[in-house]
Amino acid sequence: MQNTILTTCGSYKKDVITSFIESLKKTGWQGRLIIFTNNLDEETTVYLKENNAFLILFSGSFPFLPGLKEKPEKEVSVNCSRYYLYDWWVSQNDPQGKILLADMRDVIFQKDPFDYPYPEGLCCFLEDKRVTLATCPFNARWMTEAFGEETLRSLGHFPVSCSGITIGDAHAIAEYLKRMVSLMKVYGGKGGIDQAVHNYLLRTSPGFQAAYYENDNGPVATLATFLAKGGILRFGRDGILKNTDGSIVNIVHQYERNKDIKRVIINHITNKNDSMLQFLKR
Repeated sequence: MQNTILTTCGSYKKDVITSFIESLKKTGWQGRLIIFTNNLDEETTVYLKENNAFLILFSGSFPFLPGLKEKPEKEVSVNCSRYYLYDWWVSQNDPQGKILLADMRDVIFQKDPFDYPYPEGLCCFLEDKRVTLATCPFNARWMTEAFGEETLRSLGHFPVSCSGITIGDAHAIAEYLKRMVSLMKVYGGKGGIDQAVHNYLLRTSPGFQAAYYENDNGPVATLATFLAKGGILRFGRDGILKNTDGSIVNIVHQYERNKDIKRVIINHITNKNDSMLQFLKR
């Protein structure tokens, strides 16, 4: 069965998305890469097609794609509208295997993203176990804007699941997307509202279950909050970021938040040696 990556490029320039593409190639991954685009320049378009990406053009305003009928009640940014795009693609293509929903600008791969013993169902990834929806000012604001203060009080004790990376089998992803779009119609908006909707769905939907992975003990490392809270990163001599048990992190998210870490990771992708490793190893 063929695995699929769904992502959104918007109008990014080539230099913004090169790390995503080149690191994915380096893992040897073989699968289907679907990228929703809007107003790409020719250089970026050619580059993506040369790397076997299937591009789908979308509009920045509703209906996003021809034939979409689930109109949101409010204007939404691409952070939210992408779920309409992914839901449409899954409904049109009946995919098999597993599906990765991923951010693009700040994601790199160190290993085939599907080369991990994922369980059946949906897999979600926590930002930092020390931070909750209520104690993170950004997530608290997004949750309050979307659902109100009472909902934040009710759900605020839960750790933050990052909406930028979600993996699951095709059936689980299809159900997740259907529920996300249903919520987005009412609660979607701009900025990080998608993360509020994502966490609300996970914590309130009857019969909907997900497996959760901690930030330094699984296939995904989400770095922004982890680094802000003094988290320790473990790099091997080869410049590869590893978990506390020494296993390779498949996907690194928000790697660009620290310039030294960004340099080490980019140099690994481009096969350059980096003396900065001696300061980052633990």
